[in-house]
This record gives sequence, structure tokens and C-alpha cells, in this order.
Amino acid sequence: MRWLLAAIGVVAALIFIAASGAMNYVFMSSQGKTVLEGQILGAVSVAVDIMKALLPFFIVYAWIARKVLFVTIGSCVFVLFLSFSLLSALGFAAGNRGATAGGREALTARYELVKTEAVELDSRISSLGTIQDARVAEAALSKLRQHYRWTSSKQCTDATARKSRNFCDGYFAKKKELAVAVSAARLLQRRSELRQELIRLKAKGAGQAADPQASLLARLIPGTDVGFMQRVLIILIAVMVELGAAFGLYLATGHSIKGRREVAQGRAGSKRVDESAARSLRVVEDVVDNTVPTAVITPMVIAKPPRPPRKKARARRQSGFRTDQPANDGEAPERFRLADAHALITAEK
Repeated sequence: MRWLLAAIGVVAALIFIAASGAMNYVFMSSQGKTVLEGQILGAVSVAVDIMKALLPFFIVYAWIARKVLFVTIGSCVFVLFLSFSLLSALGFAAGNRGATAGGREALTARYELVKTEAVELDSRISSLGTIQDARVAEAALSKLRQHYRWTSSKQCTDATARKSRNFCDGYFAKKKELAVAVSAARLLQRRSELRQELIRLKAKGAGQAADPQASLLARLIPGTDVGFMQRVLIILIAVMVELGAAFGLYLATGHSIKGRREVAQGRAGSKRVDESAARSLRVVEDVVDNTVPTAVITPMVIAKPPRPPRKKARARRQSGFRTDQPANDGEAPERFRLADAHALITAEK
């Protein structure tokens, strides 16, 4: 379970590193005067992000190895790289949030213009009164053109008789109704288009706050405005991404560094104990075989006590004494303990 969580943490850290590198690359590449210069700056920003993620490991390893100079230099470089990445991320976040807010403001302005035009069209359509269908008006005009008065009045260009004038008055009235109907049809079509555009702008976020998140936080926190909350959110996003990219890998895997060190120290200590025990055993064997000079072992020679009864021989053997040589000329054989051999090794060192 521990390694599964560590693997998930590594994946999240790699995402942070990729996001930070992309943000810094986009921002720094936009600062170059030419395409090549922009690519160079972008590549440098990506290299800085990679080193920023690896430096915590290098610094910790140097600290374990007691390399003070490396730790000092690495810490200074890490702070420099982190500051560089943070400034690049701030520039990217500020530009992105500003562009988003500016786009919403432009949509809102366009929405207001379209809404105003739609209101004016409604007013003009209302002023036309009752609107006749253009097809009906056109049919009425066609019928009037079939009347004999239309021919006798030379298509209402020479209406001298009273009946001809009345006929032509009716004809021009119908023609006016047709013109009004055609104009009203165009206005209605335009109003329909404006309404469709209002729906599209509304779906894109027009008519809402330019930055809804900052506006909400400004209303929740007394004494703050939208601009201040926008700056706070920009800084928060940049800091979050850069801290995740800088310390994500170390936080996901660095918790086992101390454990590995302790295991290594334990193994080294066990090896030293085994070597010390082996050396002590060799010294004991040398003493038993009379290969160590008497002057060396004299301080640790234990005189043989009076020979115990047979019933106590087993207890004497368990107490650590060894009798490997018989007494010569009434002298007690030399006895040597393992603790005395360890003391001898320590004295030799």
C-alpha cells in the first residue's frame, strides 16, 4: 500500500513538473524577439524546471554525506531556480487570466450592443402598427393591375378622371402597404437574427461577471475588490504549481531515504560486530595455542584455582573457563576469556 501511494504521488508530481515546464516555456518563448530566441528561452526554462525538481534529492544526499559546501551551493541554486520559475508562472497566469477576463468583457460589451439594437427594432416594428403579409399585398396589387382603370390611366401615370384618381389612390395605398410589409419582414428577420446572437453570446458567458471566481470571493470577503482577488488568485495558482513541481517528487519518494540510511548503518554495524567477533575468536585460539607472547597476555591471564571436584567440572566449563593444557611443574595452565580477547583487540587499536 505504501508503494502504491508513492507511485500515485510520483505521477502527480510529474504532472506538476509538466505543467510548470509548459507554463514557463510558453511565457519565456513569448519574450524572445525572434522565433529562435524564444525557443532558446523556452528550453532554458524547461531545464530549470527539471533541475528544480532534482535538487532537493541532491541536497539531502549531500547533507547525509556531510558535504556542507555542496549543501550551501545547492540551496542557493535551488532558491534561484525556484524564483525564476515562480516569476515565469506568475507571468503566464496573469496573461491567461487577463485574456480570459478581457474576452468575457468583450462578450458582455457585444451582448449589450446587440440587446440595444434588438430593443430599437422592437420599437420600430411596433410603430408600424398592423402589418399585412407581403404576399397578400402583392396579390392585391396584381389584381388591381388587371383592372381596366389601370390601362385607361396609363398605369396611374395619367389619371384625369375622378374614378381613375380614386382607383390610383387605392392602388398606391396597396403599394404602400406592400412596402411596409416588406420592410417589416426585413425588420422581423433582423430581430430574429439578433435574438439568436443574444442566445449564443449568453451561452459563451456574456452578461456575466468578467471573473466570476474573483467576484464571488470579493463579495464574501469584506473590504476587498475584484482586482485584488484576481491578483491573489494569480499568485496562488503560480505558487501551487511551482511548489508541486519543486517538492512533489521528494515528498512522494523522500520519506524512505532515512529508512534506507538506517538499514545501511545497521548492516554496516552488524558487519563490524561480526568482524570483531571473528578477530576475538582468532585471538582466543592464538592464546590457547600459545601463539601470543606471554608479555602481551600477562595482564589478562587468570590463574587456575584449585582443582574443583568432579561434580563441579560442568559448572566450571559453563562459566567460561577452558582447560586445554595440563599443568606443568605444578604451575596452573593459562585461562583466557572472550571478553579479555575483545579488550586486547581494543588495546591494540
